Amino acid sequence: VSTQSTEREKELERQKERERLKQEELLREKEKEKLREIEMIKEKERERERERELEKEKERQKQRELELMIEKEKERHREIELLKEKEKERQREIEQLRENQRQLEREMLKAKEEREKREKERKEQERQERERKEKEKRKEGEEEIVDER
Repeated sequence: VSTQSTEREKELERQKERERLKQEELLREKEKEKLREIEMIKEKERERERERELEKEKERQKQRELELMIEKEKERHREIELLKEKEKERQREIEQLRENQRQLEREMLKAKEEREKREKERKEQERQERERKEKEKRKEGEEEIVDER
C-alpha cells in the first residue's frame, strides 16, 4: 500500500512539477508578449518622433522659402525705388536741357536784336553820311555857280 501511495505521491509530484513548468512557460510567453508589445510601442513612438521631425523640417523649409520670398520682394522694391530715382534724375536732366535750350534761345534772340540794332545804326550812319555828302555837293555846286558869276 505504501508503495502505491508513494507511487501516487510521486505521480502527483511530477504532475505538480509539470504544472509548475507549464505555468512558468506560460509566464515566459506572457513576458515575451509584453516585451514585444513594449517594443512595438517604442517603435511607434520612434515613428511618431520621426514624423514630428519631418514636420518640423517641412516647417523650417516653408519658413526658409517664406523668408526667401520676402527677401526677393524687398529686392524688387529696392529695384523699383532705384528705377524711380533714375527716372527722377532723368526728368531733372530733361528739365535742365530744356532750361539750357531756353537760355540759348534767349541769348540767340538777344544777339539777333543786337545785330539788327547795329545794322540799323550802320544804315542810319550811312544815310547821314550820304545826306552830308549830298549837302556838300550841293554846297559845292552852289559855290561853283557863285564863282562862275
